[in-house]
Amino acid sequence: MGNSISQVVIGVIDWSASDKLRHAETLRKSAKDLRQNSVGIKGEARSARFAEADALDVRARALIFAHFNDGRQRTEIDLHGLFVAEARVMLSDRIKLVTDSKLPSLMVITGQGIHSADGVSKLKPMVLELISKLSLSSQVTVLPDTPNKGCITLQFTYPSSQCCIQ
Repeated sequence: MGNSISQVVIGVIDWSASDKLRHAETLRKSAKDLRQNSVGIKGEARSARFAEADALDVRARALIFAHFNDGRQRTEIDLHGLFVAEARVMLSDRIKLVTDSKLPSLMVITGQGIHSADGVSKLKPMVLELISKLSLSSQVTVLPDTPNKGCITLQFTYPSSQCCIQ
């Protein structure tokens, strides 16, 4: 059995859900501080600080993703807590997995945006834009607000020569 992204990036650690989020918040803050404290530093030293900050963000993303997705089916992905760019990468990877496996649908949990600064979802528009730009070997039917306002369900229809796994 292959390793999940969280196992590869953070190691196999049996953390509670709240521990994962707390540690992710600490990593995010450390990354932000590294970037902010790099003002006035030049050259390789600045590049090294930004590379370290990027590595901290990758570890934070893995923890957040694991917190919201461990135990979910391949046909569901929860993007809560991720930055838009991170969510785009994770969703692209999941869509590839789903379509390569010929699965019939993917439920994308974006949330309604109530925790966003302006109270509007930033993830939902990204999902819709990504779907419109992807070149897929299947047709995609987008069902916004299905099964609820914080989700988008994607239904895939494959050419008749390919069959779906139910």
